[in-house]
Amino acid sequence: MNCNRENSSVVILLQSLAKIWVPAMKALELKQNLGTCSLAESQGAAERAGCAVCYADLPAKVSGVAAMIDDRRYIVLNRNKPLQNLKYTLPHELAHHVLHLNAARSDDERGFPAKGMEELEAHLFAAAWVLATTNHKEREEVLQHNPEAGFILMSWVMVSLGGIGIALVGYICQKLFGARPSNSEIGK
Repeated sequence: MNCNRENSSVVILLQSLAKIWVPAMKALELKQNLGTCSLAESQGAAERAGCAVCYADLPAKVSGVAAMIDDRRYIVLNRNKPLQNLKYTLPHELAHHVLHLNAARSDDERGFPAKGMEELEAHLFAAAWVLATTNHKEREEVLQHNPEAGFILMSWVMVSLGGIGIALVGYICQKLFGARPSNSEIGK
């Protein structure tokens, strides 16, 4: 049975969607494994995940930093930022440790260029972390102070819907017009 030709666009679509949603799924999985329900528990969760969390005076534009120092994971938060900002920044920096500073992970694992995607992935991880909190008031306050969370989620949804649309158009065209001719048939 030759399923490759007919199912290839569907398989490619599903693999692509799975890859772009990995950061959100990692956030939800980690949050569940660490038993974290509210955003107030995020610091303890990050510490249980192996990250030392500390506060420092950072430049005004910097909310936080994820760093590896002597094989130890650190999350440094800007003590001058509002608490609602830091409740988003902490899972964002945790995402860098989980997704990017893990030596066992290859740079090409996602199928996207390594440079430029890290911040988007960390935002998606943090947005999923925030949205999965059980305290609705806390979630709304954090989302109001961090509008990039909603923007990132909507962007990821739009990319997913666009991919689904392209795959559907390709599938419909294949069914309507049949298989594409091979290169040898085109030259005849």
